[in-house]
Amino acid sequence: MYSRLDHAVLAVRDLEEAAASFHRLGFHVVPGGEHPCWGTRNCLIFFDLTYLELVTVTEPDRARSTGFGGAVADALERGEGLVTAVPGTRDAAGLARVLRARGTPCGDPEPGERRRPDGSLVTWRNLFLPPPPGVPLLFAIEHGRPDPERRADLAAAGALQPHPLGVTGLTGVAWVAPDGAAAARALGAALGLEAVGPEVDPALGARVWQVPLPGGGLEVHEPLGAEGPAGQALARRGPGAYALRLRAPDLAAARRHLAGASVPAAEVAGALVVPPEAAHGAWLRLGP
Repeated sequence: MYSRLDHAVLAVRDLEEAAASFHRLGFHVVPGGEHPCWGTRNCLIFFDLTYLELVTVTEPDRARSTGFGGAVADALERGEGLVTAVPGTRDAAGLARVLRARGTPCGDPEPGERRRPDGSLVTWRNLFLPPPPGVPLLFAIEHGRPDPERRADLAAAGALQPHPLGVTGLTGVAWVAPDGAAAARALGAALGLEAVGPEVDPALGARVWQVPLPGGGLEVHEPLGAEGPAGQALARRGPGAYALRLRAPDLAAARRHLAGASVPAAEVAGALVVPPEAAHGAWLRLGP
């Protein structure tokens, strides 16, 4: 049903400032473009075809009239931070039929588009799903071009450059919830998938349930205590998306890069953890 963890959405107030911050962290950031129907604009950080979307509101009234723009605007009222994670699909209409047959209420795929700075148009279809508690927006995306064409286009545009930080993949997006088991069951049910777990992630101070996707997964974290990243995130913003799991094969090199950029990072249980103050509201967990 799903092809990959497609992307994560991070709401930011000032897009240029956020792009500069992530560049300083050691990411290759490229301009995205305008979402004329949603009143938003974005920049993108690619890990092959999976990406992190930095997005801001440009037209508040228009944004508030749409599901995507409204979720970004609502997130920004609570402060910058992660909004959601989006699984990819190669057949949004087929996915809708499967989910409806399993009892998940969902409509038909809706077209979306983004105009690049060079004037070209990028198209896709979104299948919006009923979000469980703590998830303001849930949808799957079918891109308008096959993967090989997208990859070639992005490579030609210079979007698939290595990241100086040494990160090679976005492998997970985590929601935090006071009852991880219940939240994981609800998220899995909304997607028509089974949640597995729990395991313990000492770096983020959480019990972890995962809804697996090819190449990564959506995670639900229940804090082990108030002091860890998961506990701090729950106290600060309430239930919701809060952390990115990033693959960094050479942690020593990543640590040196962050130190050279004067970015704080704690090394815990074989992972580097960057606090949300350095990443516009998102906790970053770097590990092999």
